[in-house]
Amino acid sequence: MIKAMNGPRLAEADQNELDGLVKEIVFLLGLRSADADATAKQLLHMTAYLRKRYHQTPTAEIRRAYQLYVEGELGLEPIRIFDAISLNQIMRAYWKHRGKILHPLIEGQKLLPSAERPEPTPDQIEAIMRQSLEDAYQRLRAKETVTDHGNAIYEWLDAKGLIPFTPERKQAIFKQALTALQQHHAWSAATTRHNPTGRAEARRLADVFKKTQLADGPPLTGEPLEEARRYAKQLAFILLLAEWIDAGVKPAEVLDQPPPAGAEPLPDGGVS
Repeated sequence: MIKAMNGPRLAEADQNELDGLVKEIVFLLGLRSADADATAKQLLHMTAYLRKRYHQTPTAEIRRAYQLYVEGELGLEPIRIFDAISLNQIMRAYWKHRGKILHPLIEGQKLLPSAERPEPTPDQIEAIMRQSLEDAYQRLRAKETVTDHGNAIYEWLDAKGLIPFTPERKQAIFKQALTALQQHHAWSAATTRHNPTGRAEARRLADVFKKTQLADGPPLTGEPLEEARRYAKQLAFILLLAEWIDAGVKPAEVLDQPPPAGAEPLPDGGVS
């Protein structure tokens, strides 16, 4: 999400990029039409609307909004059309979802005194994330619980190329996350007493995370996969902070030096 917020604006996209974005949205929504000419005309209109209405919105944020919608993260009913109304509905839900993640960080830095305050600028976001990273570092040093809400700090560091873990180590962390989630849901199933539906769902998820760890187990998909990725990023963030603390390295020292060679963000999958 942090990567998407800092990306190029739609106004900067050329026609090929814009066409590619529209085609990806159509693919994500699973839209099909027997009338190719009518569909092409509608997509042409939507491409023009996108550029006009969302010209200051990063292209990656629009793409991310539809990805989160398809993953069921935005709390919307199924939408089987790509028009101005549905586009605006999804973007509003996305910004609300994004706000829930960023609000604790912004509020903690006293940059959101009221609901009317404009969204933070890139410089404000940079300051917020730096301070949030420092706060997390100090909490872990004090052996307090550290939670990276929405993986915001992890993704911010990853966008800067400052997650130095190799693909192999990220995969090992992802496996740790699977084991931890299996244990968590199994415990939840065993201790839930007055919610049969919740108990059954916890038991189902524990079984999903158990089976996927088997040599011939099925791959994770959907929400369990997203839950595993989120938890793995949380684990990776804590491990990274712990290594800095053990080495006597402060966050500012990491942020103010060139990113290490070979630390580019990895494609989606595992902990990336």
